[in-house]
Amino acid sequence: MLTSAPTGPGRAGGTDGQPVAAVTPLRVLASEATKLVGAVWWPWLLGGTVVVTVAVTLVLASFVRPEEGVPAAQVLTAGHPVLALGLLGLGVLVGAGDFTTGAATSTYLAVPRRLPVLGAQAVLTTGAAVLTGSLAAAGAAVVTDGARARALPGALPGPDHLTTVGAGVGLVLHGTGLALLALGLAVLVRRPGPALVGPVVLLLLVDPLLAAGAGPVTDVVRGLLPAAGTAMLTEAGPPVGPLRGGLVLAGWVAVVTAAAAWRLRTRDVT
Repeated sequence: MLTSAPTGPGRAGGTDGQPVAAVTPLRVLASEATKLVGAVWWPWLLGGTVVVTVAVTLVLASFVRPEEGVPAAQVLTAGHPVLALGLLGLGVLVGAGDFTTGAATSTYLAVPRRLPVLGAQAVLTTGAAVLTGSLAAAGAAVVTDGARARALPGALPGPDHLTTVGAGVGLVLHGTGLALLALGLAVLVRRPGPALVGPVVLLLLVDPLLAAGAGPVTDVVRGLLPAAGTAMLTEAGPPVGPLRGGLVLAGWVAVVTAAAAWRLRTRDVT
């Protein structure tokens, strides 16, 4: 990490009497990127997420039959829970990393304004999530080509094809939103366990339970939870539409990130 914040016009203040480099957003970004690239977990987590997502999608697509009338978009995004889990893990590990290793003190001593660190982590998380989601979506599109043809025979390159492309884009946006949500939660609670368990329970437990008892009230509740973002992927998600579902997820990300920034600026990091 950077060694110190600037101490004056000459930026002096190093322990050896040498000037210390000014703390700039680009330097903070480079420092956080160095920490991320140096971590042993990220290639395994992100690479494994892509491989398992594509594999699960392929297995589920093999059960598609023409008479079932399954939408092609739903075939393409069948592995989205795996992608969601992997990208939630990405956000948690990036956000809670300094707090679990004890490096938070030195990190925020070097960047006393603190928020540039959160901003750099958000940029890196977004980039990694977009890359991972794009690779997963592309891989899913390749392995489900035959299944999607069976699901919607003769639809290409008509409107259904555009819907499928939109589902692939939604897959990337949804995963990126979840990664940023997990990042904000991890910085807010500073522990990886609660930061991961909360979104997993809402996405994989609460939302399916609400969907099983579909009705006016449960539909409204589903539309207010982060799981509303799955409406960007498939019609099987909450009945709110892709745009509203994306906005609900973005709202959750904004609120949690703002809370994390407030705690970061006003509370001790030790």
